Amino acid sequence: MRKRWIAFIALLCLVVVLSYAAGRLIAAGKLIELNEPGIMRVQDYLGLSAEQRKAVYAATVELVRARQELRQRVWAARDHFVDLIRDPNASQSDILAALRDLSRAREEMSINTVSYLLELRAHLTPAQRAKLTTLIEQGMCSLTGSSGACGRPGGRACGLGILGPSGGRDVPKNSRR
Repeated sequence: MRKRWIAFIALLCLVVVLSYAAGRLIAAGKLIELNEPGIMRVQDYLGLSAEQRKAVYAATVELVRARQELRQRVWAARDHFVDLIRDPNASQSDILAALRDLSRAREEMSINTVSYLLELRAHLTPAQRAKLTTLIEQGMCSLTGSSGACGRPGGRACGLGILGPSGGRDVPKNSRR
């Protein structure tokens, strides 16, 4: 009976230590949670099967890990830029240098995202690949908003928000390349 109690107490101590360690890892950002809403939304929109999700799992984990770091860099660069803009004594060269830092951080995040999409594309069916291409085109049109963006009159961009229930099938054919 006494050995059982000792084993029970040892097991209880082990559980407490492991839960404490897991809590610290989560707080430190060492464990990656795959609930990045944008990534999950893209995977759902493309209709990835369980096998496809499993095939891109490692790339998704790496993307989420990198995005957490890159997002912090973008926010820090943005905050520094805004602080300089608010400072009446900041020089133009300091402001432009901060803007370049912000642009570099955003560029790294964009490159990271496109690298993931290229990895994802390798595991897609032709129909899913076409959907992904249309989604990327619409996102780029939304960002640039150029005249006649995505074939829309008046330069109205057709970003991800207008996909709606049609899934982007309402985008004119001349806007797809």
